[in-house]
Amino acid sequence: MTGGLLFLLAWLIQAVSAPQPPQPIRCEFRAFDGADDVTRETRVRVYPNGRKDGGVQTDSSGRIALTPGLYDVQMLRERDGQVKAIRWVEHLLVARYPDEGGRHLEVTNFRPQYGALELRAPGAEYAAAAYAAGDRSRPVAGSTPGDGYLLLVVPAGRYDVRITPRSAGGTERWMTDVDIPADRTRLKTIAPAKVPE
Repeated sequence: MTGGLLFLLAWLIQAVSAPQPPQPIRCEFRAFDGADDVTRETRVRVYPNGRKDGGVQTDSSGRIALTPGLYDVQMLRERDGQVKAIRWVEHLLVARYPDEGGRHLEVTNFRPQYGALELRAPGAEYAAAAYAAGDRSRPVAGSTPGDGYLLLVVPAGRYDVRITPRSAGGTERWMTDVDIPADRTRLKTIAPAKVPE
């Protein structure tokens, strides 16, 4: 082999084996006041964990690309040019989880003891409703659509979740006894319906 070819081969091996910088994760921050979506009136600023300077503001819909790591997030709810509420989410871990597909949703509520359930359904459209666990007489909350997901925002507790396909001929399904903790966004994937054989 010639010296130039050996050099090229060594460079290719080094380039392939060199550690690659972590790919950013597309994060979306949504804000609620109880069951009311107040994302549009909330400014979100993301800081490196433990610092209160050097923060970066999300776009107007609460989206930002972040490299994996720990962050502190400040959420300012404004109305009529005045700050109505401030909420901090500290030590938020942004990591590449296999079930999130490079996207992370974080829901923050300005009221205490509320949580959220994110439902992802690849390739199909659904509606969802939460019922108190064991009591399917009336829904507690209906779903809010998002970019590729449905969102249920409810007081922390255990729920039965009814999932209804929007297309004709689909079958209604239930997720039973789903725990939705306070100040957390739980993720569940809606599995495709089984086709009868």
